[in-house]
Amino acid sequence: MSRMTICACILQSVSPVVMAIGAFASTVRAQIGPPDLIADLVTANHILYDQGVVDGFGHVSVRNPANPERFFLSRARAPSMVEAADIMEFDLDGKPTGGPQDKPVFQELYIHAEVFRARPDVHGVVHSHSPAVVPFGVVKTPFRPVSQTGAFLCGGVPNFDLRDDFPDAPNLLVTSSAKGAALAKALGDRPVALMRGHGDTVAGASLKEAVYLAIFTEVAARLTSQAIMISGGGPITYLGDHESERNPPRRAKGASEGIDRNWEIWASEALARRTKR
Repeated sequence: MSRMTICACILQSVSPVVMAIGAFASTVRAQIGPPDLIADLVTANHILYDQGVVDGFGHVSVRNPANPERFFLSRARAPSMVEAADIMEFDLDGKPTGGPQDKPVFQELYIHAEVFRARPDVHGVVHSHSPAVVPFGVVKTPFRPVSQTGAFLCGGVPNFDLRDDFPDAPNLLVTSSAKGAALAKALGDRPVALMRGHGDTVAGASLKEAVYLAIFTEVAARLTSQAIMISGGGPITYLGDHESERNPPRRAKGASEGIDRNWEIWASEALARRTKR
């Protein structure tokens, strides 16, 4: 057998393997979003845990900048443990379109899907059982900010009650597109919606903004609760609606700088804690 014939035989036998490896590599690449964005999503999970907004429950997502009909969300895993390999891509029907296919997913991924569907302006979503926030979803006392860092809550915080649309729901989980759509409708154009007996959902113009708003929603709830207790039933000077950071002219001045400044320190602290594990 000539040398050329031998080489041809080798190439014929190797080609399918090479093609298979190439196809696998392409699939892996297709499943992974922009590296910087995926890294930020992992960091977002760790920040929210470190700041006491989530524990073993809770999740954060970001819209795919290359395809607004898709979003990235971790597989069902405790936020403090999330790594880049855990990140999955979903379409707005909640179907996995990339990432690990053999792992469990969050039952409430429909919160993210339906908020992204209803709100083209939203690029980051956080759902949590934020401890100081939960009580405001079950009392008549309105959740109003008393501090400038909670000014984005001015104008009212809607309270989503699953029973209004699903009176026979066996629990408070948002486990379907229909339930997610009801939540998104209650959220409207607001940055935060309470969820009766459950927690809250936060919508941001970016991943970093969503994390920022989620953390300062928890802070605002603590400060408002403290003001109510200190007042002893007396009057409280809440922020007025005209003082809202959600007012576009005001938001354009320094809002993103404040988000980046806080993200930098939160991310640094989260990294320091991870390296100690």
